Amino acid sequence: VLGPGAPARADATRNCNWQFRLAGDQVNAAYPDEAAQYWVARVFIPPGSHIEAAGRYPHARYISYITYTGASQAIDGIADVQIAPDPGSTNPFLAGANREAGRRSYHVNVVNTALPTRREPNTVYTDNGASGTDNKSSSSSQGTLLIYRVYEADRGRDIPTGGVGLPTLSIVGADGSRTAIPDCPDTSLPDAGVTPALAAAGPGAGNDLPTTGLGGRNPPYWTRYTNAGNSVATGTTDNNATGDTFYPPLQGATAPLPSGGFYENVNNAYVYSFFTAGYGDVLLLRARAPTTPRTLDAQPVMGTGQLRYYSFCTNATATQYIACRNDDAIPLDASGYFTVAISTAANRPANATERCGVAWLPAGPTPQSILILRNMLPDSAFAQAVQNAKQGTEEKTLGPYYPRGTYYHRSTDVERLGCHPPAIPAETVDPGFFRSGAGGRSGTGGVKGPAVCRPGPRLTFHLHAGRGQRVVAATVYVDGRAVRRLRGRSLRTVAVRRPARRAFSVRVVTRLSNGSHVVSRRVFSGCSKTPPRNRGVRRWGRRRR
Repeated sequence: VLGPGAPARADATRNCNWQFRLAGDQVNAAYPDEAAQYWVARVFIPPGSHIEAAGRYPHARYISYITYTGASQAIDGIADVQIAPDPGSTNPFLAGANREAGRRSYHVNVVNTALPTRREPNTVYTDNGASGTDNKSSSSSQGTLLIYRVYEADRGRDIPTGGVGLPTLSIVGADGSRTAIPDCPDTSLPDAGVTPALAAAGPGAGNDLPTTGLGGRNPPYWTRYTNAGNSVATGTTDNNATGDTFYPPLQGATAPLPSGGFYENVNNAYVYSFFTAGYGDVLLLRARAPTTPRTLDAQPVMGTGQLRYYSFCTNATATQYIACRNDDAIPLDASGYFTVAISTAANRPANATERCGVAWLPAGPTPQSILILRNMLPDSAFAQAVQNAKQGTEEKTLGPYYPRGTYYHRSTDVERLGCHPPAIPAETVDPGFFRSGAGGRSGTGGVKGPAVCRPGPRLTFHLHAGRGQRVVAATVYVDGRAVRRLRGRSLRTVAVRRPARRAFSVRVVTRLSNGSHVVSRRVFSGCSKTPPRNRGVRRWGRRRR
């Protein structure tokens, strides 16, 4: 699937070191963005030399140069705003700059050394100096992997290069001599239509899958991306069935691994979640939209925003994107909120259209697809950017910008909501639920209208002991099954993942420092819960039943 610009144009020749292009009509791998073009170069840098990229700023939203290790982890990179123009030229990516400037040339150097304390202008390095990792991608006998990105070419410009062609690569010796890398015939692949076929595939209604609880969370929970190993652990164990048992130790073991992987963009930060057909045919997501500069329609002046760019993508587990919707393709309501619907093409609701204020993404052919939200180059004042979140703080950090989701059994259930549907069904709120520490919180993200709620992904219980006593152990049972055990000198709270089902019972058994036990029971139903029923509690010498 190509982006919104002009049709891709295959040049007769291109610099030989630009080996291939990652894109939906070419090599669709490593979770790319549909609106981006990724030009991959493998260059060899002789000792004492460096690579020089001579190019022109494209008519596009964003560009960057990033070097990578052989393990697909980013080493170093510079974004467009960090690339100073040649004398007499204009950098059109700077806020307030003329985006249509005729003179727009620049030079970038790729240097085969470690990143210094103070970097040289317009320079990318092949070693970031991180200890304990093999992160140097280049030596006298090893090539440098360099990726040049072009995001969202202006409408009417050629998509792969933004209307300016590819940068020319040369080897610059220590004495200043230049050896031009020759051009080669263009080796672009014919578009075989594989990506559109993925987007069109998938079963329709009536192909219900059993809800095993193994396919992600219901409601969806968004996790900050840290590294490839951690994302695999999340994808396989952070679900309604094993998320409270197997996932916590795996998350703790994999989060400290070296960051990056899948050729991540150093100017992006990512949160990811999952669409699981077993929870419903359609998933609706709703959140507030960050502001971004508009460039698609060749706006003459570069604007500003809370982010440079954001997008939602559905992805296959084989790392292809199925489809993406970026900020230009997501309709907003009058309050600046969006609704995104995810389903197979066969289950697309009739009201999942721009006219009805809903952006639609295909889920693809498999029962589960990966959802990725990108945030690019946040403004320093935008505290709710993904870049500021850590694992476990995503919902708190993003606030109203956190995509809250609801599954619907059939597309007809969504169609009954009409145009501009709320993502969360209206329910009566029990005000005490949100004050009790039970993990509930409003799911409206600031939407005006009837009182609504969506219980949060966690249940937190405050543990109490009698005067002079301490809670030294706690076990939480959900519908009779132990889901969490804790031991400590003085426990104050215990938290567990909230079950996907609407109604369930919780029993918390605590052991006090004097050896006595406290048993507390509650029954939850949607946004309401019963008062705790306690037994065996000794409080100031009296037994409470």
